[in-house]
Amino acid sequence: MPQNDKNVLETCGLPIFFKVDNAEEIGIRAPENRKGLAVRTWVRSLSVMQKEALVISGTTGLGWRFASDEGPYLNSFDSAPCPLAFFTTGMVSSYMNEIQALAAIQNLKIKNIRLVQDSYYTMEGSLPRGTMIGGGRYQLTSIFRLKQMLMTARSKSWCTMPFMRLRSTDSCVSH
Repeated sequence: MPQNDKNVLETCGLPIFFKVDNAEEIGIRAPENRKGLAVRTWVRSLSVMQKEALVISGTTGLGWRFASDEGPYLNSFDSAPCPLAFFTTGMVSSYMNEIQALAAIQNLKIKNIRLVQDSYYTMEGSLPRGTMIGGGRYQLTSIFRLKQMLMTARSKSWCTMPFMRLRSTDSCVSH
């Protein structure tokens, strides 16, 4: 249990996720859609590890509030999904959008597709002492390989991909 910190997410009485109908009243406007999708995200820290984000879609103008937290491994409460969960969800959703767009270009119907992405995060050192080094690793396939798969299936009236596991050895490290 964290010391010297209050569980703001638990005591505020708000759900972790909800639709925001008045984002403009607090000064957050949807971004202009210049090319494809546009999203504006406003984030603030509620406590050391708890964050709140408001996300507004440039396409629909809809806004959503969601919160994140870390677990005991970072001296927090585990009251909401960790930021890595949101990052992974956004990344794999983006790939699904690309696959669907490529299929539409090729006039393919995709049935029963599932994408699975494994994301890993490592930490060394201490956050309070300023010596922490974080590293991330996620398993993905190149979108070009997916494009090649869709083009190969072009002659069929539909494309069945019952299970795809996205893989790669890509990694990123931040200091």
